[in-house]
Amino acid sequence: SRVLGIELLTACQAIEFHQPLKAATAVQTAYELVRQVIAPLNEDRALAEDLEAMDKLLRSGSVRKRVEAAADL
Repeated sequence: SRVLGIELLTACQAIEFHQPLKAATAVQTAYELVRQVIAPLNEDRALAEDLEAMDKLLRSGSVRKRVEAAADL
């Protein structure tokens, strides 16, 4: 979950650079869920708390559940 969390957090940060464009529905759902918990990286900061929050979010299963619902799986 740590590696996946890093990948998802990096992907969310990449989406920031493409705004105001929106990602596909399932991706946008994951992005919005992550951003409810972790703010965009607008300046240098230690990421330990962000990575811990991401790990907790992924382990809760809420990302998978919401993405599957958004993708209608």
